[in-house]
Amino acid sequence: MYKKIWILVRKEWAEVFRNRFVFFTTAFLPLLFTALPLIILYAASSSGDWSDAVGMSDMPAQFSSQCEGLDAVGCMQYFIISQFMLLFM
Repeated sequence: MYKKIWILVRKEWAEVFRNRFVFFTTAFLPLLFTALPLIILYAASSSGDWSDAVGMSDMPAQFSSQCEGLDAVGCMQYFIISQFMLLFM
């Protein structure tokens, strides 16, 4: 039973490596979706003081209840990351 499954898995992965489009979507896009929020967070943290540009009025009203105890910058970073969580589902 396991031998048949192993043969099928090897066949599918061999086809993935033969077809560039399938390989691109299998390998590169998950890496891109992982790197994109990290790059945005790094750029946000190194760009200086966000408190002038970011306000709680820029976010949805129901989201402000989840940001208790955070300043405006931390809440905005949390909001951005929560938007990217849809990419991982």
